[in-house]
Amino acid sequence: MPIRVDFSPHASKLRKPSVESGNRGGFWFTFLFLPMLRPHHATPTLSRQPVTMDQNTLKAVQAPVKQLYQTRPEAGLAELSAEGLVDFERIGCHVPLLTNNGRQIFAGLHPAAGGNGTAACSGEMLLQALVSCAGTTLAAVATSMGLEIRKATVKAVGKMDFRGTMGVSRETPAGMTEIQLEFRLQTDAPADTVTKLVQLTERYCVVLRTLASGCSVQSQVVSTQ
Repeated sequence: MPIRVDFSPHASKLRKPSVESGNRGGFWFTFLFLPMLRPHHATPTLSRQPVTMDQNTLKAVQAPVKQLYQTRPEAGLAELSAEGLVDFERIGCHVPLLTNNGRQIFAGLHPAAGGNGTAACSGEMLLQALVSCAGTTLAAVATSMGLEIRKATVKAVGKMDFRGTMGVSRETPAGMTEIQLEFRLQTDAPADTVTKLVQLTERYCVVLRTLASGCSVQSQVVSTQ
């Protein structure tokens, strides 16, 4: 029988970012970002309909935000957060996607670690985060440059040795040791322009830069009760 997880007890943590964080629930977003973005969106909340942007619309949306960051650098500081509920019976973790109607992902063991292949793989989710971030950045940069791209796909392939995470070999790293990112573009833009597009995408992609720079990660135990 499938396990149903109720995230309502955690709603205050999951849906209300700290006021100091500067993100969607914080001071800067509520009192400064929303008034600036409201003329360009149907509602101040997340719309269920796709939002189409051209070069002028994107510039109109981002210009006041960039100006804010220039005049008030502290407004650019934000905390991005994710929270999951550990499932000890199925050996995995339930992670809600709040911007997708609260739907959740159940991630578990990869088949190479003893899983049955029915759960999402957190390693592949990491690659999906990279692909989605790179794709979004590519779209924003291409739109800002006024490029016409008929179709674009982004693919990420990570290489790892499962002996590390399985504890079989202490000398083997537990994580991925190499990630290849591939951009496939259908466009008539000159080669040097495409090269510039990819370079800017790599420069401004948050997930790519986080992985490439080696972000500090710290763990703490909040409660043992």
